[in-house]
Amino acid sequence: PEPTYRQVKYSPEELSPSTLPGLRAALAGNKIKDTPMDQPAAPEGGWATSLPPPDLEFSVLENGMRVVTVDKGGVTALLGLFVDAGSAFETEQNVGVSHMAELMAWRSSELKGHLDTAKELEALGVSAVCQSNREHILYQAECLRDAAGTVVPLMMANVTAPLLLPDEMAEACHGVFVARDNLERNPSQLMTELLHHAAYPGNTLGRPMHCQEDNIANITPDAIRGFMGEHFRPERMVFVAVNVDHEETTKWVARSFLGKDYGPRRERPRIQPVYQGGDMRIPADLANVHISLGFEYGGWNSEDLVSVTVLNTLLGGGGAFSTGGPGKGMHTRLFTNVMNRYSRIESTMAFSHAHENSGLFGVSVECMPEAARDAAGIILAELAKLGSFTDEEFQRAKNSLKQSITMNLESKAVVVEDTGRQLLMSSRVATGKQFRAMVDAVEPKDLTQVVVKMLEKPATLVSYGPVQKVPDYAAVAQACNQVKEQLANSFERGLVSFFLFAAATGELRWKVSRQVRARGPPA
Repeated sequence: PEPTYRQVKYSPEELSPSTLPGLRAALAGNKIKDTPMDQPAAPEGGWATSLPPPDLEFSVLENGMRVVTVDKGGVTALLGLFVDAGSAFETEQNVGVSHMAELMAWRSSELKGHLDTAKELEALGVSAVCQSNREHILYQAECLRDAAGTVVPLMMANVTAPLLLPDEMAEACHGVFVARDNLERNPSQLMTELLHHAAYPGNTLGRPMHCQEDNIANITPDAIRGFMGEHFRPERMVFVAVNVDHEETTKWVARSFLGKDYGPRRERPRIQPVYQGGDMRIPADLANVHISLGFEYGGWNSEDLVSVTVLNTLLGGGGAFSTGGPGKGMHTRLFTNVMNRYSRIESTMAFSHAHENSGLFGVSVECMPEAARDAAGIILAELAKLGSFTDEEFQRAKNSLKQSITMNLESKAVVVEDTGRQLLMSSRVATGKQFRAMVDAVEPKDLTQVVVKMLEKPATLVSYGPVQKVPDYAAVAQACNQVKEQLANSFERGLVSFFLFAAATGELRWKVSRQVRARGPPA
């Protein structure tokens, strides 16, 4: 169910700008700043040894802005401002405007100039960033909890009152080239970008996340203001904070809208990604070739989300230099069946990218160029084995996933991002306990069913590096159909027990033997 929000309405007097906390007030709020380092900072009687589990508190302002906080009692606060906008909401005319909005974050606003903003953040020891994504833009700051009242107005000014000065725009354009260089030096991140381009060509999730160099001239201050005016509205924003007082934080957010008239709320249709799949090959002078084979599923709001997540954990993967230890995935299928057997494969990993109304699941491989053809077959061979699971590996995957969820929610950054993204994508927030219950409800047959469902749509094949020996898309697509048929038959009549890839003649050839069960489908 959707969370229950406390309706908040403040009088103009309560939100008077004279009550805004300043730098001196934030520094004065530090109760231990004068304590020598050789003396304990704890108050008399010590810190509390046990506290009740903190709960999320929800409020909504008159203009539709949502504020969510949780106080875990920590001395540092993490603030996150989520905007329901990103590269998926761009058009052909303003491709890259989200990335440019990111590069213009924490600069001059009606509240303070760029230099004053930077000095104030530095004096308070604030770590402030902005990150644009496909479906949201996140402004984030970490600070001492006593300084949160000073940081919130500076953060909110990014979206309510940016000046977008021409000289600062010119300086920010340098970040476009930096982002390009960073992307090219990170093949894993580049493969994710290319995978989305190939899966959703020219639409929504397939638009580039970074501004392209040839489009910089089109991203003017007016273009950014137009994009913000359409998408940066209170009803499309969520403010999430950890280790702050809820009432005070809500007031700080409300103060940022003084004198701002956004008019009546506007309904905006949700984006509907158009998945097509296909083949993309990018030749590059690299030592190894990178290959990703992906398939579409329903995304965050689909009934298959939890099954795909369990499947992703069960397949797992790793690199040739992975170290052992609990939770490192040494017993996942891709590690035991691929990394432990094929010396020419440097790494292999299952992936899942969940978006609001669509998602991509698949397997990526990094291998020596001469092993590219075999690697593609090995990926499909592992998919073909998903018709049966041992009780031990299936339970291990579920336990590992539940442990990961529980441990990650101890991180402030995960709490902020998880809460904000859930509210933007589904208007709900599932707790760790609810997620664990959903994982427990998954059965082995659910994994086979979701794989068969994904294989019903065209595959997305992306390769980067020395791509000469990567098998052609038609052969891979034909093999995917055979895998789908065998998995469907294994669920109905038997079990795929053997799947062999042969590449002696340079073509994909599959030999499949099936062990039929007299008792019907697997339990």
